[in-house]
Amino acid sequence: MFDIADFKFIHLSNVDSTNVYAKSLILNGENSNCIIVADTQTKGKTTKSNSFWESPVGNLYFTMAVKIDEHFQKFLHLFSFLSALSLVESVKDLSSEDINIKIKWPNDVLFNVKKLSGILIEKEKDFIIIGVGVNISHYPKSINIKYPTTSLLNEGINIGKDEFAHIFARQIIKNLNWCMETEFSELIDRIKNYMYKIGEKIFITFNNENFIGIFENIDSNGAIVIKTDSGVKSFLSAELTKENFI
Repeated sequence: MFDIADFKFIHLSNVDSTNVYAKSLILNGENSNCIIVADTQTKGKTTKSNSFWESPVGNLYFTMAVKIDEHFQKFLHLFSFLSALSLVESVKDLSSEDINIKIKWPNDVLFNVKKLSGILIEKEKDFIIIGVGVNISHYPKSINIKYPTTSLLNEGINIGKDEFAHIFARQIIKNLNWCMETEFSELIDRIKNYMYKIGEKIFITFNNENFIGIFENIDSNGAIVIKTDSGVKSFLSAELTKENFI
């Protein structure tokens, strides 16, 4: 079982990427669980290899490096869901109202149907690297961005990034301990409670091909399952297109 007291907390004023920093620590012999928070990043990593997460001061740039044993290595594909669920629950706990916060498959968190965060899961040796960027005070406003974006402050939640980092870290640890006890068996069901557009018609792109269908399920591997006119299809990697936000 994990405890927040067992994590080394590292604060950086500036770094290229909190994920890159965590991986370098591990490669250089670090053997402790770590939480890294930076005030800003110059090259915050995203799931797309040729792009960087916009990193103004005031937002959260967070990486948790967690050492997991060999048995739980087989659940690596579910850590992005665990992280997204933890973020949703952290935000919900800050509001007394029934807020509209969802997860756009696989792991983008949407607040009032606007993107709040980015999550990137990586692995180094026997550590899982959970990298998360959260728009706390600022959000991109460029007309060239793909999807609508927002921040916690823009949605009426006023909290500092460091305070939120501690809330978020504790929620990840709580959910990680629960997943270890249940061997992740119920995680997908919990995720589906917050999944954006489940049960509805969605538009997705895979390998430059467009698909339209009813979002029916998420399978045990984390794949999205949709029912199209040509039958049921599942995708381990695909993109919900901008038509879903219109």
